[in-house]
Amino acid sequence: MLRGKYIAINSYIKKVETFQIRDWGQWLMPVILALLEAEVGRLLETRSSRPAWAT
Repeated sequence: MLRGKYIAINSYIKKVETFQIRDWGQWLMPVILALLEAEVGRLLETRSSRPAWAT
């Protein structure tokens, strides 16, 4: 009986951790880009809008 509760709690914790990591990534991406732009001294631009692989 206790084992089932432990598995349910462990599963819930893993789901929460997954959502937190995804949220951090969404929040950190603009921050990382801003830091890179500040280091380079200009806006970062993409080289091409085409995918790198052949379609």
